Amino acid sequence: MLKSVTALAALLCAVSATAGSFSLAPLGLSIPPRDSSRSVVAINSGDEPIVIQVKTLAWSQRDGVDVREESRDLIANPPIFKLAPGEQQLVRFASRSGPPRDVEATYRAVFSEVLPKDAPQGGSGFRLTLAMDIPIYIEPVVPASPTPIRWRADHSGSGIRLTAENPGNVHFRVVDSRFFAGGALLREHGILAVLPRSRSVIDVPAPPRGATAIQVTAQDSAGQPVSVDIALPPAN
Repeated sequence: MLKSVTALAALLCAVSATAGSFSLAPLGLSIPPRDSSRSVVAINSGDEPIVIQVKTLAWSQRDGVDVREESRDLIANPPIFKLAPGEQQLVRFASRSGPPRDVEATYRAVFSEVLPKDAPQGGSGFRLTLAMDIPIYIEPVVPASPTPIRWRADHSGSGIRLTAENPGNVHFRVVDSRFFAGGALLREHGILAVLPRSRSVIDVPAPPRGATAIQVTAQDSAGQPVSVDIALPPAN
């Protein structure tokens, strides 16, 4: 999940402000070929009515970097709606072209609060809004073939660049991912997602002198521990 707050200037300088508030459940969907659609529930947990707009983006990884592009391939219904305080709305997602044949299709759905012209404002004249970004996966018709991630470590400037390559036809995702070397924590990455037949690049600081590997610890979708050792290349 990605949370972002708009009107950064208001956040920095406002004496007082109001903010919309909503939640989503679940925080991501995987739609199997047997199902034409699945749903997310949006809940207004604030004290004021809100309007939420849903935007769908194609999600890929190119040269190890996440890329998001506008797409009409994923349908969100309804794409915009109003919620009274405490009210819920079911938002259904479906692929316009049906399930892919061989490789899982990957998207992001961005739920954003839309401020109406007559929206009440705080004393500063600003109102902060909330956006939530969740993954949507359309599973392939052929059986899913999860494949162990292939890791590689390379020197990069003053640190180490880690490449995680996913040769399988469905995504690889873990949470609470952390990177250690020589007993020292180099980086906490939180959620790590590598899309099918793609790679993701993660930069970490230089390990302590004498370290021979970077250890990755995380939890899989079932809450089970994941641990991987990545051999470090010889010093330059």
